[in-house]
Amino acid sequence: MFDAGFLYILFDDKAKVPRDKFGTPFVDRAQDRIDFLVQTMSSRRDKIIIPTPALAEFLLLANDRYSDYLTIIRRKSVFEIAGFDDPETVELVEHWRKHGDSKRLKPGTPETWAKLKYDRQILAIAATRRVECIYSTDSDLKRFADQLGKPCFNLGDLPLPPPSQTRLDLVPSSEPNEADNSRPNVTSIDAKVEAQ
Repeated sequence: MFDAGFLYILFDDKAKVPRDKFGTPFVDRAQDRIDFLVQTMSSRRDKIIIPTPALAEFLLLANDRYSDYLTIIRRKSVFEIAGFDDPETVELVEHWRKHGDSKRLKPGTPETWAKLKYDRQILAIAATRRVECIYSTDSDLKRFADQLGKPCFNLGDLPLPPPSQTRLDLVPSSEPNEADNSRPNVTSIDAKVEAQ
């Protein structure tokens, strides 16, 4: 499951990776990490569940390109859009009763009722779809995932793709061949080159 930030980076090559106040990316090679996750899950024929509340946030961020992104999501078999319906409603109520209501909100926290309900809808969808883990950069969503016993991975937790191996072309040497001074010495080198 991606949050809107993940989705935006995934589909918009012009989207910017979140940076700190000094301009340094919070996560090194974020796009490579996301692409590798999607490629891995696609090759295993796993599903990436996109909850409709997160999809709505993503499409709002996508602005005028939202219909293009929605078409891409619908066409790729690795993605499944999951809505909030009766089973998710029951799951949300059970989770809410077990883990808190308005009286348990800590004073001074930035959580609002709307965000709390929104995050819990996403978690209810995850619970009813029996997802193995959640991918999100939202710390509140991570806290709720912990309550459900679901691992929650941040962008920086995603593995980098393995380095690719490149065969270098034959390169004539400028030194003469000892056996035959008329022909240049030709060598072949295999090298591992880390993809940048």
